[in-house]
Amino acid sequence: MEGDFSAAQFKASLADSVDDMDADADAAATLGDILYNLGITLFDSGFPAAAVPVLRRAVAVLPDDADSHAALGASLSVLGRYERLAPLLF
Repeated sequence: MEGDFSAAQFKASLADSVDDMDADADAAATLGDILYNLGITLFDSGFPAAAVPVLRRAVAVLPDDADSHAALGASLSVLGRYERLAPLLF
């Protein structure tokens, strides 16, 4: 289901893509939107485990963005990582 990428290649490619984004304060909203959209795309494409670190970064960049929190919660829920959901609820 995950195509021809090995998990390590996919993770390295994803890390390189995220690291290439401009993360200065003026671009925080744009970076947060990009990360959120990437996370949603990964989740919707059947890669919830790959979506989690991307969505965690989106939440870190835009801590008040409810959509990023909800998407992270959905990814964790699908993976059965319920113990990780509690901090998102409070």
